[in-house]
Amino acid sequence: MYSTPDSHLKANNNFGDVIEKNVLLFKPTTEGIASCQSIKKDTIWIVTHEYNNNKFRIYKITKFGLDTIPLINEIGGIHSDYVTYMSFSPDGRKLAVFNYGGVSEVFDFNSGILFNRVSLPDGGYGACFSPDNSKLYFTRDGTTIVQFSLCNNNVAGSLKIYYDIYADNSTYGAISNTTDTSLLIISSIGKDSLSIIKNANSTLNDNNIKRFNISLLGRFSGLGLPNFIQNYFYYNLESCKEGYIEHKQNQLTIPNIFTPNGDDVNDYFIIQLAGYKYLAYTIYNRWGMLISQCEREIDPESNKEIKLWDGTYEGHKVSSGIYYYRIVLTKMNDEQEIKTGYIHVMY
Repeated sequence: MYSTPDSHLKANNNFGDVIEKNVLLFKPTTEGIASCQSIKKDTIWIVTHEYNNNKFRIYKITKFGLDTIPLINEIGGIHSDYVTYMSFSPDGRKLAVFNYGGVSEVFDFNSGILFNRVSLPDGGYGACFSPDNSKLYFTRDGTTIVQFSLCNNNVAGSLKIYYDIYADNSTYGAISNTTDTSLLIISSIGKDSLSIIKNANSTLNDNNIKRFNISLLGRFSGLGLPNFIQNYFYYNLESCKEGYIEHKQNQLTIPNIFTPNGDDVNDYFIIQLAGYKYLAYTIYNRWGMLISQCEREIDPESNKEIKLWDGTYEGHKVSSGIYYYRIVLTKMNDEQEIKTGYIHVMY
């Protein structure tokens, strides 16, 4: 990792200068790549995937430059084809992935870690989330658009399919967000215009799809669209606007891995929750020894990230391995919800 001198940042009329390029990080890899900015806006995460296995390689960029040692996430299906498409949700909390080897899935994402994998029954080359983060779209075979509702308890079962009888295998290619909060654009291969999905936050229907709606003024579209940091321009950190308050009451995300190595990235066992007013937890090692415990009140009206554990016992770092938690959450109506599971400590 290296720092970037101010002279390089101010070069080229303050647009910056390239100080090193064409540095090979790893091979063989698929073509899929996606990136997002951290909530604190101090880190860029770049997600790639190795070829012919299930390993994501996730790189970190900070003000010091690119960390060439990635976080390896072994999760999901095997990418047996080089053709892969990835996309982050506008809030940076989910990643959609498609591989032509037969993999279609969506993950939760936090601080370089993928978790809560959902395998999907359908997919396609293009992948994109709706601006409010509640829907996931894929384009397939150039003629078909599919949609999943991420607010549904059964995401895979929420599949909706739009087959365009007037389309050919070049009509619908890559798909991308825009600055319009209700619109997605789709490349149309070899055509002089782009297609669109209107009202992308709503349930997919025939009226939402407009073929060749945006003229390219004499130029022609290819298969892809420009890649960019998906949540860089976005504003909306809430999802599932329809019935959002009800959905929020049961919101709880628990990771299964953290890395307390002191690099300020994923250094804590953190849960994300909303709709609960009290929290109590205990953590044990594999021999049943109590390692950490705490109780605290929570503001039920806000969506919070709660640091449960820093990976130490009596002031010393614990060893790598599996630790077990018991979390007791109290809802607004005083009903209790108990969660048990394991957390993997890695260095």
